[in-house]
Amino acid sequence: MKWKVFGLILCAAMILSLFAACANSPAPMDNAGNSQNAMKRMDPAATPSLSDIDEESGESTGDGFSAPAEAEPSEQNELNILADPNRKRIRMGNLLVESTSFDASLSKLRTLVGTFGGYEDSSQIPGVSQFDAYSKTMRTATLTVRVPAENFDKFLDCAGDLGNVLERETSSEDVTDQYFDTEAHVAMLKMELEMLKTEFEKSTKMEDSIKLLDRITGVQYEIEKLTGTLKKYDGLVKYSTIHVVIREVLAVTPAEHPTVPPKTFGERLSNAFTDAVVRVKEGGASFLVFLAGAAPSILIWGIVIFLVVWLIRKIVQKSRRRVKKPSAAGGTAELNTPPWSPNESPNPDEPPHEDNDDK
Repeated sequence: MKWKVFGLILCAAMILSLFAACANSPAPMDNAGNSQNAMKRMDPAATPSLSDIDEESGESTGDGFSAPAEAEPSEQNELNILADPNRKRIRMGNLLVESTSFDASLSKLRTLVGTFGGYEDSSQIPGVSQFDAYSKTMRTATLTVRVPAENFDKFLDCAGDLGNVLERETSSEDVTDQYFDTEAHVAMLKMELEMLKTEFEKSTKMEDSIKLLDRITGVQYEIEKLTGTLKKYDGLVKYSTIHVVIREVLAVTPAEHPTVPPKTFGERLSNAFTDAVVRVKEGGASFLVFLAGAAPSILIWGIVIFLVVWLIRKIVQKSRRRVKKPSAAGGTAELNTPPWSPNESPNPDEPPHEDNDDK
């Protein structure tokens, strides 16, 4: 009994699997075509070899081989966007240069800007006073230059002629969407302006004319404002902006920093003593320069202070003389001073007075 039930279950499972296979099978095809395709898949001679591929075009000359797939659409689109000349991109750069010849570097920079058809937008260049010339004060110049966008990379490549380039930074901003949106907005406003002018000419009521005129004025203001924005975009796209900073130094920074072994205690002492001597020498020279420049002021103030002290001493001496009273013999005696001592009697015949304390 058990074997019969197991046999029925097995038969039912086979029947269900057969129906499922029939339902999932594809539409019938030509037997000849199926057999031909099967033979092509099975026959190794149908597979093209490397010699069948054209090295220049990359296409197959044998049967059953297709050309290689092209680049992905997304990557191709990105390349097309970057190479599209109609894109509105604003390019900017920053340069930090150090130079031992400050004036020569400035002259080279201006020559370089003129060579590439640019101009100097703004600059801040410090001067040199007489004291700065003696103390060797280092200067720093900050300039903003504009060069045509097609010469942007060439200008940066030639920046090494100015001195030692410490930093070089570039950036780009794509304003294509903003530009064309603004341009479309201007076109719509111009159409609206023409319609408002037509309605203004046809209007017969004073109130309508005033409202239309007010609206026309507002639309014209918006058109001028957006047109100015488009011109600003055009200028920034056509001429790239580069900020240049030139620092004056006594010695340029080496391009590579070799590994320096740790110094010994004797070398450290020697370097510290040498640095101290150099600082004392520079400080003494600066003090002498300051003293030479301040000598006239010191002389004048010295004379003034001497006169003031002399006058004060004279006044003090006169005040002391007024306190003393001249004597009959031509001498001087102090006022309120008795001619005898406290223990002596004014009469010489009388004995001297004794103090109660002695008793």
